[in-house]
Amino acid sequence: MTGQDAGGQPLFLVHPVGGSVNAYRALAKCLAGTYAVTAIEAFGITDGEPVDELPEIVERYTAAVRDAQPDGPYRLAGWSMGGVVAFEMTRELERLGAKVEFTALMDSPFHFPWAEPGIADGAGTPQLRIYFAEDVASSLGWDLPPSAEADPLGWLADTVAGGKQGKYLQLVREDLERRYTVFRAHFHAVESYRPSGPVDAELRLLYPDGSGIPDAPARWVEMTRTGARQGVVEGDHHSFLKAPVVSQVASFLDGSGS
Repeated sequence: MTGQDAGGQPLFLVHPVGGSVNAYRALAKCLAGTYAVTAIEAFGITDGEPVDELPEIVERYTAAVRDAQPDGPYRLAGWSMGGVVAFEMTRELERLGAKVEFTALMDSPFHFPWAEPGIADGAGTPQLRIYFAEDVASSLGWDLPPSAEADPLGWLADTVAGGKQGKYLQLVREDLERRYTVFRAHFHAVESYRPSGPVDAELRLLYPDGSGIPDAPARWVEMTRTGARQGVVEGDHHSFLKAPVVSQVASFLDGSGS
């Protein structure tokens, strides 16, 4: 876990499907002073082995949160897959008798209909490698060209390396392969996901107006006994966590925005 040295109540942000928490940097800065943000990075990004079973991911992350904050109330949030994991962590914390003040889901699917069973089996699944390359490229503001689909990680490595060759290009390719392994493990973990039951915590549901999963908020509303607060901000799946819209996201999470 990586923490931000700032005052405020603890808030735990769970990584998206790629496993990295870099996408939360701007959000953590916006929340400084209101929340002491700790981001949970996936096993396999810098050390350890990727985990490909959701119950194990939830168990490990819940234990890490309780080590960092022995007593509640807890505040959890996550973008995309991170929201799904945060929701299941909420269920686990409540099962253990802890209070969760709120759990925020940011453009999180209710289930993963595009994750065809078995697509994450085997290291070389062509379609999954394309999904990974598209996800990374989109986060960097690029489009994956059709010509890259034969070797999406090769195209991504060349583009990230910016024309550099030799050892540098090799290191970039190795880093992308490692990150793809984490992505594949997480894809496997959620490919058959359905929420396992409702929670007592308040759900804060935030989606960009360009979200590709418009039905998700209404489905998540049914998964809390307490109630849900919903918000919509500008942007799409990747852009809404970047400036200038990220300040709207922060306002929604800290309760100062609608």
